[in-house]
Amino acid sequence: MGCAVARVASLLGLGYERALMFFDKNKASTKGYYLKDVILALKKRKVKYKSSKITDKTREYINRPGSIVFIKRSKKYPAGHYLLKTNNGWVNPWINYPEIAPAKSGFNRNLPREAQWVLYKI
Repeated sequence: MGCAVARVASLLGLGYERALMFFDKNKASTKGYYLKDVILALKKRKVKYKSSKITDKTREYINRPGSIVFIKRSKKYPAGHYLLKTNNGWVNPWINYPEIAPAKSGFNRNLPREAQWVLYKI
């Protein structure tokens, strides 16, 4: 349930443990993080982001490098999943999910599921 932390770590160029300092640590292993948690973590580093449900007006933000998307829950991602858009594709902090250990990060060429929410820099 720490994919949000991993996305913030990637975006800010930090290690996971350092990025975790900007979150409520208990949620990483219990219920995960909501959009507001990600925005607050980024705000602590003076990086301003906004979130929006995907609509015709906000769809343009999905493919903007630096955008973080939350994909819909699915059989593969039962709690949903956060991915970060880069020039090289989508950074996926757990590309080998559901393998538990070790979790491996990598790039997806396309989103593995439909984006439900987008967080974008303002």
